Amino acid sequence: MKKFSSLLLASLMALTQTFHSVQTAASPYDPGVGAYTLNIPANLESRIERTEADNAVHYTFKTSGGESLYLFSIKKASYEQWNILRTQLENESLIGSKDNLIYYVEVTNRRSLKGQDKQAYAEVYAQLDSIIDSIKL
Repeated sequence: MKKFSSLLLASLMALTQTFHSVQTAASPYDPGVGAYTLNIPANLESRIERTEADNAVHYTFKTSGGESLYLFSIKKASYEQWNILRTQLENESLIGSKDNLIYYVEVTNRRSLKGQDKQAYAEVYAQLDSIIDSIKL
């Protein structure tokens, strides 16, 4: 299992470096999920909010009316929990493992938004893959 985890983490890091092409400033966070860096393009920072919870950090889209719409969460679980969770989750991506924990991302299935924030949401949603690919433990 350790050999698989190390290989998977190395592969994920290589993918992150390959796909990360957005010029952004990394911000280190150390919430309940542990320390990580995440790159959010400067032009989107005012529209993306971060909220910490037990074993998770949630990122939401902030509408012009002040409403928060779920974008993605970074979560951690033990290997045992992960083996159960991965059969129940629909839009998750594995980030890697560290300190005997699995780190993963759950992503929204909302692809578009109607109303005055339609264009802004489309810009954020178009960058979600790049943002998620930039996560480093």
